[in-house]
Amino acid sequence: MDGSKIFKKLRDSAKYVYLYDKEEECVLKYFVGPDEKTVQAMFKEKGKEPYLVNITSPSIFDITQESKETTEEFYENF
Repeated sequence: MDGSKIFKKLRDSAKYVYLYDKEEECVLKYFVGPDEKTVQAMFKEKGKEPYLVNITSPSIFDITQESKETTEEFYENF
């Protein structure tokens, strides 16, 4: 998913944006950080605990570009 679409959704009203990358078998949860200005993301591999990642990392950027939007339920149960 294009990063600008994620930022637009978060700016316009979405509390979270969830993405699934089938190839990498992972999900990302994007959200606005505590400072209410920066965007952050949690990375989650199947069956593991999520952890905060740097969204400017090349690998996270690639995963974001290749992923499709999904739901909170999918993210939580992944």
